Amino acid sequence: MIFARELQEPANVKALVAFMHRRLGERPGGQMFDVTEIEQTRTEADEPDRLWRQRVPFLWNGDVPKGNCLVDPELDGCPEQLRARDFSQLKPFGADLGCGPAPGESAKRQTGGGSCPLVYFPPPQGPQIGPGGSITFIPGVPSPTCTAGGCGTLCTGYFCRPDPTGKPRDQWDPNDPRRPAEGGETDPASTPPPLPAATGSCPAPQVSTTTTVCNGSGGQGACGVQTVCVLPEPEPTKPPLPAVSCTPPEVVTTATYCIRGSCALTTLCVTSRPTSTPTPTPTPTPTPTPEPPKEFLAVVLSQSHQFVSNRCIARAGFYSIKNYGDKHQTEMTSCNPMDGVIHVAGSDTDMGESLFGDYDNGWSVSETADGGNVHNGKGQHQRCAADDFTLELCTPLCGDYIERALKCDGVWYDD
Repeated sequence: MIFARELQEPANVKALVAFMHRRLGERPGGQMFDVTEIEQTRTEADEPDRLWRQRVPFLWNGDVPKGNCLVDPELDGCPEQLRARDFSQLKPFGADLGCGPAPGESAKRQTGGGSCPLVYFPPPQGPQIGPGGSITFIPGVPSPTCTAGGCGTLCTGYFCRPDPTGKPRDQWDPNDPRRPAEGGETDPASTPPPLPAATGSCPAPQVSTTTTVCNGSGGQGACGVQTVCVLPEPEPTKPPLPAVSCTPPEVVTTATYCIRGSCALTTLCVTSRPTSTPTPTPTPTPTPTPEPPKEFLAVVLSQSHQFVSNRCIARAGFYSIKNYGDKHQTEMTSCNPMDGVIHVAGSDTDMGESLFGDYDNGWSVSETADGGNVHNGKGQHQRCAADDFTLELCTPLCGDYIERALKCDGVWYDD
């Protein structure tokens, strides 16, 4: 098929179907015609009694007098859009003429996208086309029926037969040699021919085997696996073994050799070698990778006081990040900080009075549901729990103290 590649895309199939829609009209006497050429020159104002825009879907199969446009779009009468072979430019047929509902009517969703109305062409009255009648469909028993001669000419073709079989001619591939001629009957019988009877026991020296047996041709065949009798394939003649004579210190051994696809055992002369047991290579003991030392971080609040005029005045608190090494401080001290505690960073938010936010040296503290995370500014963080343990308390005078606000787990995680 000439559009085989384009029609592999579902969007192109949809565009082609919409483009192949046609709008049909009926002239007096039952002759159908393409109404598009009429609607290009006439409007609803010209013929208000016509049933405009009543949608009944029709699909053109592409046939023209000299062939089919889907097989050869260069034929006379084929649309220019098909000749261009650009499906992205195809529009629903008649889209530029307007297919919306008549004023005061509602349109069904299924009728959108270029479906086609069946228009009744009113009979001419004088030199111009005047108002006509309408077509009425009434369910029930068909009448009148013809029982005598002079009833007209019986139509021919697939759809005129009371019991057609197969498929209509228009549904065949135009290139299929089995396609019926114009006005022909139907396609060949669709019942596949019977398979030959299966083979029973096989006479000697034949043996039974299975194979696929088919009957019929031209797309109307049937195949099945059956048992058949065949002669066994003869065993290939093996070449003779070559003669071998060994001279000491050579010894005789056997080996497999092949000639023209046939293999056999043969004898060979080889020089004997003393058997030695190879010294096993000791397996090196892997050196365990030492775990990096723990760094237990904590965010602490330092609170100092000043004794002025017999009063103890608290100064602004200050949050900072401390590194307590391989373990957290577990006991409170009295104005004696633990040895090895390292100051890491101080809060840069609200002059140091904010627990969460940016700290100096690129560090920061973010809030979580359980407390917070301490970030080192290098793509890592420790997870910390909320805490209020007093690390240091100085009792003289106003009693300065240091309180732990966040206690971290000592494990570095990637951000």
